[in-house]
Amino acid sequence: MSTLRHIEQKELQTCLKEAEVVVLNFSSPGSYADSLTEPLFEELAEESDDSRLMVCTIDFDESHAVAKKYLVMSVPTTLVFFKGEVLERIIGVTSKAMIRSKLDFVLRNGKS
Repeated sequence: MSTLRHIEQKELQTCLKEAEVVVLNFSSPGSYADSLTEPLFEELAEESDDSRLMVCTIDFDESHAVAKKYLVMSVPTTLVFFKGEVLERIIGVTSKAMIRSKLDFVLRNGKS
């Protein structure tokens, strides 16, 4: 069981090195979309018992360099990394079940 990590852009590389699988949600705190997605990512983090997984959120408005690097144009956008490489990109509000199924597949198989 872990917690959702709110990170700044300078912390991303450390997170990618620390965990084999990283879920990174680009959010805009205070937005309607964020009010829908934040609880979802908190639940995913809390439910995870896999030490290879880290669930993070990053403020899109304060992380332009990271958003540009990964071609994130809107929020919410979720990236799933495996060993530092983006394997999945989910644009828009989605369900916890959709993200969980992608994560389970990546954790089992090491790819999407």
